[in-house]
Amino acid sequence: MRRRFAWALGAATALAVPSATASTAVMTRYFDDLARAAYEQGEPAEALQAFLLVDALTPTPLSAFNVGLVADLAKERELSFAYLSRYLASSDADPGRRDEATRRMAALRRRLALVRVETTPPGATVYVDRRALGAYGVTPTTIVVEAGEHTLELEHPDFLVGKAGTRARKGAESKVELALVPRVGSLDVTASARGTLAAEDAAGKQHVLELGKRAELPVGKYRVRLEAPRYRPEEAEVVIREGLVASVVLAPTPLPPPTGRLLVTTGKIRAQVHVDGKVRSSTPATIGRLGVGDHEVEVRAPGYQTWRQRVTIREEKAVFVEPKLVRGAP
Repeated sequence: MRRRFAWALGAATALAVPSATASTAVMTRYFDDLARAAYEQGEPAEALQAFLLVDALTPTPLSAFNVGLVADLAKERELSFAYLSRYLASSDADPGRRDEATRRMAALRRRLALVRVETTPPGATVYVDRRALGAYGVTPTTIVVEAGEHTLELEHPDFLVGKAGTRARKGAESKVELALVPRVGSLDVTASARGTLAAEDAAGKQHVLELGKRAELPVGKYRVRLEAPRYRPEEAEVVIREGLVASVVLAPTPLPPPTGRLLVTTGKIRAQVHVDGKVRSSTPATIGRLGVGDHEVEVRAPGYQTWRQRVTIREEKAVFVEPKLVRGAP
């Protein structure tokens, strides 16, 4: 065991972070040498203190492995569990180190009282019994506590503090799962047009809103969007704060009225095309931007009877007419 560990120490020293300043590198080397010397002299507690300083100066997967190892030898099992957990979550793929860490973690689990803490959403800071003792990590996490009853407080910046009780037993892992309750504020939206209203939060979740009705939303930043028929979509950003009412005014820009086209041909006969009583073109005619709906169309040519017909124009569509003109008085 000692030979394997001494090799791990040398590897940790060789892999110091390249971007460290010269003074940091010198200090890291100094404390690493102290740690190895203490270990070789059979003093794991002193080695642990030095390795903690190495990790504070230059944290790497190897420094976490070394702290976890000597902490276990020094019977500082809670500390060992925390650092070996960090090492096993790292990208270091060395089979010898991973096997050693896995074996020691299994032994620690048989000796320690563990609590697995998960929250919805993740990212809550975990406090146990007294905040003055400091945080135990961020969810999801597995923490070490003393056997017995405990109260956990789970703190997330956008949610109310969650509380949960658990009973921990040595050699076992209890589980705490908690859905956090969001902090909320209110939103009033005033709009000059009616349509579909929604607020999108930073995570991309859509919250459907109702115009004229105050909405309660979890605190955070939102993009409010109104989509109304015949208007361009209108957006605005708003920040919802706990216990306060935010206001947004949306004034969407009307779209141009929908139009279509009218195509008229009279073959070899030259004729005028009247739409709704106004001369618009001569045949062959392409008349654009006609408003959607019904229109009175007349086609007039000298020596021919006037052709009349009601034509329905549809949005972005073309209507084609080919009147058969009959000779006679208009």
